[in-house]
Amino acid sequence: MAEALEASETERRAMVAAVAHELRTPLSAIQARLEAVLDGLAPFDAAEADRLHRQTELLTRLVEDLRTASLADAGRLELRLRDVDLADLLRDAVAALAPAAKRAGVAIDVDVPATLPARLDPDRIRQILANLLDNALRASPDGGAIDVRAGAGGASLRIEIDDRGPGIADGDLDAIFERFRQGADTRGRSGLGLSVVRALAQLHGGGAHAEHRPGGGARLVVTLPRTPEAPV
Repeated sequence: MAEALEASETERRAMVAAVAHELRTPLSAIQARLEAVLDGLAPFDAAEADRLHRQTELLTRLVEDLRTASLADAGRLELRLRDVDLADLLRDAVAALAPAAKRAGVAIDVDVPATLPARLDPDRIRQILANLLDNALRASPDGGAIDVRAGAGGASLRIEIDDRGPGIADGDLDAIFERFRQGADTRGRSGLGLSVVRALAQLHGGGAHAEHRPGGGARLVVTLPRTPEAPV
């Protein structure tokens, strides 16, 4: 028992240190930009406001990932299932990423059916999709492309997100879903996003895994159960 408690305390300290590191990066960027504006070294124009907004978005995403991870550890994650159209949720997620992808010169190709009805928690699915797409964008080289596909097979749904980044080593295909894992394809990701993706997929009764993309790059796959339509 003493060894288990010591291991738990060591893991807790490591997590606190990792969280502090991840929060410091966007906070330092915001502070530096604001100091430059206050010192008259940078104009406070629309472009500067956009840069600051992107950093606050990163902070918001990180805090939400931390909250979700903490709830998962405590066994307190809950689902609010509703009848939804997964195809619509995917298109909305891609539209939300479009401005950032345009700035990076990354094209997004979407291949999903007109409708994919299922009974899911729409907020949790949005979190899954946002983290998957953000991960793919960070892994993508300038001028690259992301492929988004989804479909149904029997009682299950499958979502595939392909990027053309450096790919994932064989030994890391499962490890990238570990918390605070920093792989070659994450390009600075917090190390929380993909662990949250897997936790939320599993909470739905599905799963998440990584594959090699034919031709190079990575493919992240999420599977979800598909249930018969029912009144909300």
